Amino acid sequence: MNLLRLLCLLWACLPFAIIADDRTATEDFAYRHQLITDQAGPVQLLVLEAGVYTHLVSDSADDLAVFDDNGRPVPISRLGEAQMIEARQQEAVLEHAELPVQAQAQAESDTDLQLDIRLREALRTELLVRLPAPPAGSAGALFSQYVIDMQSIAQWRDAHSVMLTLDFLGPGELSGLECWLQPIIDTGPAETRLSFHRHGDSRPQRWRTAPVLRAEQLAAGRDGLRLTCYAPRPLDEWLLDSATAVQQWPHDHRQRRRLAIGAIDRAIQRGKPPGEYRFSLPGPLPAIGFEVSIAEPGVLSKLVLYSRSSEDRPWTARAEATIDSLGEADGGQVMMRPGRALRHREWRLSSSPPIDDDVIVTTEYFPDYFLVLAQGQPPHWLHAGSARARPAAVGTAPVDDAIERLGQPWQWPVARPGSAEVVSGPQALEQPPAEVPWQRYLLWLVLGLGSLLLIVLVFRLLREPGKLQ
Repeated sequence: MNLLRLLCLLWACLPFAIIADDRTATEDFAYRHQLITDQAGPVQLLVLEAGVYTHLVSDSADDLAVFDDNGRPVPISRLGEAQMIEARQQEAVLEHAELPVQAQAQAESDTDLQLDIRLREALRTELLVRLPAPPAGSAGALFSQYVIDMQSIAQWRDAHSVMLTLDFLGPGELSGLECWLQPIIDTGPAETRLSFHRHGDSRPQRWRTAPVLRAEQLAAGRDGLRLTCYAPRPLDEWLLDSATAVQQWPHDHRQRRRLAIGAIDRAIQRGKPPGEYRFSLPGPLPAIGFEVSIAEPGVLSKLVLYSRSSEDRPWTARAEATIDSLGEADGGQVMMRPGRALRHREWRLSSSPPIDDDVIVTTEYFPDYFLVLAQGQPPHWLHAGSARARPAAVGTAPVDDAIERLGQPWQWPVARPGSAEVVSGPQALEQPPAEVPWQRYLLWLVLGLGSLLLIVLVFRLLREPGKLQ
């Protein structure tokens, strides 16, 4: 019985002994680059240079790892696109003034609205005298209206949308209230209805609405906006307390890089259709655009850009454009964008009608960014290029925790790869020969024998029930 117990113990421990240590080592990589930074810190922002991509074997650019000077692995993690984009905003307080709700009162009023709206005189008169048409289906009567000056945001650039925050002071409940927004030059029925929600718990109650104005609405309301409110009966208190415009936009902290592919000679591409050019990127660059240039004047041709992930995959159209050098002595150029970043190495460009001249291609890309936890003995080394390293070499370091504790990635010290040094050389880039998985077979054999051993033990115990006591 002691022998059986010993066999059981060996069977339980043997699987752990035959599992190989498959951790990634420095010898698995072809080259290494010393990480150069001008500022120390617990984390570093690693920016891949174009020279690093030329060493990579993986199409997803994950055959790389960081080691300290003693050869110990250092945790790294690739940053996503959203983690390098900052949400920026600008804000402006908008002047506003209340208008009389009766046309007669407006006509007799000598008010200048107590507001410098800077309107044309005819428009000012129209604003004071003519009431807007009530919205379709409105059951209430006009009891309150305001004009909002939009001149303070007229200089905002690229204002594709603006959030307008309006705060009112009013009663505790809004019964039958309808408020509408429209450009002051528009005297027809308003189309933008406002919805309100309580903001805080003050007395009088503060009500807030925050409509988003699109580019066309901003263009129509550049002189000002008219706010009209309707209700079955006037509210005892309804006052526009503040009007604020907020513009938000994403700011991308990733640096656009350009890499010249050079002139592509159609004449050397024998066996290819007329007007077709093929070229390869030096590595898995995340390409976002290709600038195509020609020196030949008098050309008008349609270009189609294709790519494929490997030689055994079909070509897929990625972008179309027209290159035009008519009347241009220096030729012409056009930018072609696939719509999303692609790491394909093989690209093809077709022209119709065919272009007889060489073309010059320059690719535009965003480099990869990595979080590096600066652990171990400096300096740190980026190892790149391996057909043997597991994809897990790019781990899952706590990016979100680092951002929460140390600020945004673009505020971290930047680490850039230095010149390449040979580690294992080109042999690390070659696919290793297929190996027979003896360890897997041995593991299954041990598990099978162990199961058989358990069955034998059970039968022996059943045959000798006295030993169960």
